Amino acid sequence: MSINASAHRKPPLKTAIAASIVALTITLSGCNNNLQATESEPPPPAVDVTRLQARNVTLWDAFTGHVAATESVALRPRVSGYIDSIHFEEGQLVEQGQLLFVIDPRPYQARQRAAQAALQRAESILSLARTEATRAQNLLQNRAISQEELDQRLATLANAEADVAAARAQLDSARLDLGFTRITAPINGRVSRAHITQGNLATADQTLLTTLVSVDPVHVYFEIDQATDYQNRQQGVAVFAPGSPIRVGVTGETGFPHQAVLDFVDNQLNRQTGTLQYRALLPNPDGAFRPGQFARVE
Repeated sequence: MSINASAHRKPPLKTAIAASIVALTITLSGCNNNLQATESEPPPPAVDVTRLQARNVTLWDAFTGHVAATESVALRPRVSGYIDSIHFEEGQLVEQGQLLFVIDPRPYQARQRAAQAALQRAESILSLARTEATRAQNLLQNRAISQEELDQRLATLANAEADVAAARAQLDSARLDLGFTRITAPINGRVSRAHITQGNLATADQTLLTTLVSVDPVHVYFEIDQATDYQNRQQGVAVFAPGSPIRVGVTGETGFPHQAVLDFVDNQLNRQTGTLQYRALLPNPDGAFRPGQFARVE
């Protein structure tokens, strides 16, 4: 009976050992999975951290415009006459006061000499009138002439003085006309072609001789539509106030590489286009920008 009882207790021992082995296997498998999971997870990525700061930001809008000279002169003669000589190369840079055209001065030289002679004659008559007026005053004191005769001589003296003043004015006018035969550049800039050649008649204040434009700096004109202008004013944007920075680019360039300054805002909108005109001042030391050139403004 005892032997049979032992035989019946052995199977539970085997079962317990098997169960322990299975449990150990599961435990080792779980540890292995945890180790593999730990080894397969990547490290946390590096992150750049920036501190936020409050500051004003300039909002940029892009517009189209054109380049214009700050000074432009259509050169016309102030006296009439035939072109005697031309003293510039077309398209060259000229300085203020540089000689450009000469009108035949001989008629005006003759007028100056005539005016000079008229002045000398008037001064001679004035000298005689003063002498006679002085003599008449002495004679009147001696009761040798009447007061009426003295008054006549004093009137003659006054007329002689007026004639001298008129003669001097005529001489000044003749000198001015003679000086106007030499036509010089009124500004520094670039001269265009000669619209009239040597030997042709130039009429005072009418005939166009040439044109001049200043080079440095230049203006950039552009227009902003009414809606954009209104929106900027409502938002309090000050970028379109005089003195604001402007960026400029021209055809063939990428972006807006040139810096300008806003110097003018028109006082009314264009009724036909519904736009407001603005103007910026752009440095042009090397003369790269030409009047009429297309420009992009930001």
